[in-house]
Amino acid sequence: MFSMGFDDLLLLSPALILFSSGLLIFLGIFLKQDRYKKLYTSLVSFSGLVLALFMNSMLKVRETRFVLNEELIFDDLTFWGGNFILLAGFFSLLLFIEQRKKTNRFFVEMVFLIINSIAFLWLLVSSNDLFMSLAFLQLASILCLLVSGVSSAADSIETTDILESILKNFLSHTTSLAFSLLGVVFIYGSLGTVQINLLNKVAGEIIFSNRFFLMGVLFFLVGLFARLGIFPFQYWKPDSQEGVDTWSSLFSEVVLKSSIYLFCTRLFLNLGIGQSASITSVLQWLAVFTIALGHLLFARQKSFRRSISYLSIAQSGVLLMCLVTIAVAAESSSALIAGLICLSAYTLYQFGLHTACFILEKQKQREVYVQDLEGLSSYNLKVSVGLALLFLGLAGLVPTFGFWVKFHALKASLGEGLLWLSVFAGLSLMLGSYQLLQWVLRLFMSSPFEEVKEEKRIPVYAGTLFFLVCILILFLGFKPDLIYGPIAQVAGSYF
Repeated sequence: MFSMGFDDLLLLSPALILFSSGLLIFLGIFLKQDRYKKLYTSLVSFSGLVLALFMNSMLKVRETRFVLNEELIFDDLTFWGGNFILLAGFFSLLLFIEQRKKTNRFFVEMVFLIINSIAFLWLLVSSNDLFMSLAFLQLASILCLLVSGVSSAADSIETTDILESILKNFLSHTTSLAFSLLGVVFIYGSLGTVQINLLNKVAGEIIFSNRFFLMGVLFFLVGLFARLGIFPFQYWKPDSQEGVDTWSSLFSEVVLKSSIYLFCTRLFLNLGIGQSASITSVLQWLAVFTIALGHLLFARQKSFRRSISYLSIAQSGVLLMCLVTIAVAAESSSALIAGLICLSAYTLYQFGLHTACFILEKQKQREVYVQDLEGLSSYNLKVSVGLALLFLGLAGLVPTFGFWVKFHALKASLGEGLLWLSVFAGLSLMLGSYQLLQWVLRLFMSSPFEEVKEEKRIPVYAGTLFFLVCILILFLGFKPDLIYGPIAQVAGSYF
């Protein structure tokens, strides 16, 4: 039994607002004209996200609070991560509305699923219970799969590819869930609890002596890593994106993956993983292999979207590198700062690449291939300049935000004595930089793959979002303190 006060309801208000918005959106089905349905649904969804973001920002607590019998935790990481997920959800919904501008079929149903998915991901970031975190993650994943399926039905496209993609996603989610549930069983059997705050008190000592607890942690992490595309699961993510639209890929790669990483950050801060030298060593090599294979494979793809997926995998390796550093760091906040900065950059770059892919798909009215980037500047200079800036940022060159990302990640790992991780990760990143610089040359130095007489119109919302991301990447390269300050404040509350 548990009791809830008014203060607890206020802390839960972002999720309650999103679920209420979902119910109001569902009522839009009863409107007769499609035009009014779309307008009503868009207003309610954006209003709900803005209000949830406002409440999440205003209700920051001075000390850690627990709600629902300690199932949810509210601290600085919760509020920063909650804002992060809500902002990512807001802009992803903006791109979704751009994508569905000329299609009214199932619009209300899809927005209903998206809003509820964002609500579950917000709860995942706030979760203090391993079992409940899996429930939130699985519910959000199922809603994402439903959106992909309904989207293909709304477009009346060939169902073979989309069904194959949904099946691959379902199998990967089910497999990862099975590993994680097995881990929860081992952890609960060892300690009689799966609440993170309670595990934190004993994990550092018991991880050496209790093999069942150690196996539980490993199984749980394997399940989460499968969703992030960490080696040896690097082939799952790109294959599961085949056949789905660009928005579904964006939501999966940005909002869903960012939520999982934020939850992993809490785990690595509390489960004493860094106390085990063997686990730390294995995780270091997984990070290096993920970075290297992601960069090797992205340049060999024919599809631009698959290339983006492999770049996402390489970035997942950098995020894992930061997680390992967080686990090892005992009294230093630099590792957590580096991890949150890397997550911010990952989100910006994935938004930029997916919106660029969306723009080119709209202009060409077909799937975009890597060869379409050759000579793109000769007929689409604006998108070419933006893509070049994204590639230079991913390569970590001055004066982009990407330089500071790699600087903080390598500095944090070196500061914690992870020399070989820093060396091999640095070499893998240099390999990726070389490949990305070749792509920049393709944009401006190659001949166009196909003859295009005039530059085509750029979609309004997608174009605005794309150029805002590019400007922000360049601006943060000159003013990194704008993001470093708030993140340092979050990290300081833990150390």
